[in-house]
Amino acid sequence: LLEVNLQNGILFVNSRIDREELCRRSAECSIHLEVIVDRPLQVFHVEVAVKDINDNPPRFSRQEQRLFILESRMPDSRFPVEGASDLDIGANAQLRYRLNPNEYFDLDVKTNEEETHFLELVLRKSLDREETQEHRLLVIATDGGQPELTGTVQLSINVLDANDNAPE
Repeated sequence: LLEVNLQNGILFVNSRIDREELCRRSAECSIHLEVIVDRPLQVFHVEVAVKDINDNPPRFSRQEQRLFILESRMPDSRFPVEGASDLDIGANAQLRYRLNPNEYFDLDVKTNEEETHFLELVLRKSLDREETQEHRLLVIATDGGQPELTGTVQLSINVLDANDNAPE
């Protein structure tokens, strides 16, 4: 990964270093080297800190999440939605979420003590299966890096029928 220029002693990167492959999710990442110099013989212990760059976008485990919701569910009902993950660390992995504008649903993001996000789809307006049988929404996750990277998941909401219409 690293090489020393024998003429001037400058250490330089020989090939691409993938921090996530080298150190996984560890907050600290470094490469430890021993450099031996002739005339006079000396040994130097070198530690090269590997910093994270925003090279991984947020990813959802699936391209589409399917929800089945009864049309009789009341407004303010909540439905869990699977969030995204980001292989980067620190600010580069801090995710924000938004939902494409629609009249029926909002997205609520809760965070626990471990900074884990829990997404909930919140019903804002009563559903009517006879009017619309399926709603397709897009959840967008944006990380905190510069430049920001995004990932998306399609929510496919199937409205299940309730016995809400009398025979005519």
